[in-house]
Amino acid sequence: MDWSTHEKGPMDAIEFAPGWQQMFAEAGLATVEDFMRYEGGAPIGHNRHRQVLTFVLDTPRGPRRFYMKRFIRPHLKDMLATLRRFRRPCSQAECEWRYARTLLAQGIETYHPVCHGSLMRYGFEQSSFFVTEEIQGQCLTDYIAETWKNLSAEDRRTLLVSLGRFVRRGGK
Repeated sequence: MDWSTHEKGPMDAIEFAPGWQQMFAEAGLATVEDFMRYEGGAPIGHNRHRQVLTFVLDTPRGPRRFYMKRFIRPHLKDMLATLRRFRRPCSQAECEWRYARTLLAQGIETYHPVCHGSLMRYGFEQSSFFVTEEIQGQCLTDYIAETWKNLSAEDRRTLLVSLGRFVRRGGK
């Protein structure tokens, strides 16, 4: 895939999935600061370290709904965990971006990453954001909650073994 990057500075970058950069720029979202200060949409969750909001942008194909997770005060333990996992400084938003792309590459439907950006200083994440497009369909946990009691013992076993194998492979 051709993933484009928009650089504001050496440690302040945004990475877009193909076809999204121009649309977000036209909506006034072109820098990490633009995304971090964005006040459109509706908050759907927050705590001291992160905020989640949903918003709608007009696109050439009509209105589209997006979700944005903003990491405001990342935990040091999370920064160290991503450093260990990726062997380089990696923001929480980039980590989620990578995981979503891994799942999609394995044919596992998940949220569709649109862009992520981070403000890094001296290898430490100051803040970051991750935007996904709303998808239609049912998530795996909802599916399992609704159908578990109706699955045969063999179907339950097959589902759990398949998930276990995928997790053990590390998503590969």
